[in-house]
Amino acid sequence: MHLPCILGVASATEGEETSRSRSVQPLLTISTSSGKANLDGHWIVTSRLVPSLRYYIQDSTGDVDIGPPPGPGKHGTYWHLFPEVAEDVERASVGGTLSVTDRINVGVHRFQVLDSRNTAEFDALGGTLTYNFGL
Repeated sequence: MHLPCILGVASATEGEETSRSRSVQPLLTISTSSGKANLDGHWIVTSRLVPSLRYYIQDSTGDVDIGPPPGPGKHGTYWHLFPEVAEDVERASVGGTLSVTDRINVGVHRFQVLDSRNTAEFDALGGTLTYNFGL
């Protein structure tokens, strides 16, 4: 089940830069589905700059664990159970998108796993470069 909830909508139209005298326009989206929840926050600072925050949580109902990491002289991981593994994860990200021109956008996001079970713990930095062909 997917239940989107949008709070606050940006009032700037395409090509119109949001005035500095007006408040920053937030866009908050909440979506849920069987054991998962996603909270996205975007703030339209100007028509070209949009910082964002994201919080994602997945809580599996299963109880199968991968097992401990392998060590010297022991296998440690239950590889045959991978398709049935219960994955729990809490992940947060912060970043933003900058429209360099009307056709080129650059985005940077930092991701971090806050808590997990049967999930790799990582910090990651991701970037995007998009080009609008105007088709």
